[in-house]
Amino acid sequence: AGGEAQGLGASLRVVILGGDWVGVDLPERLRRLAPGCRFAGLGGTTEAAIHSTVCEVTGDVPAHWKAVPYGVPLGNVRCRV
Repeated sequence: AGGEAQGLGASLRVVILGGDWVGVDLPERLRRLAPGCRFAGLGGTTEAAIHSTVCEVTGDVPAHWKAVPYGVPLGNVRCRV
């Protein structure tokens, strides 16, 4: 909350969040705090214990999203469901 009043400064260029669920409110909150900062959510399987997908949010979050999706596989990674 304190950071939101003052912003995060111009030095923050990229925020990468990972986990099972990344809230859709975070990209817009970040834009207010650090205009021009890139935002991405990472995902991956529990068994691999490493991130294997990425979803960079570059504009407004679509209204139908309930969370930031897992996105697309990183380079040299295949994802099968």
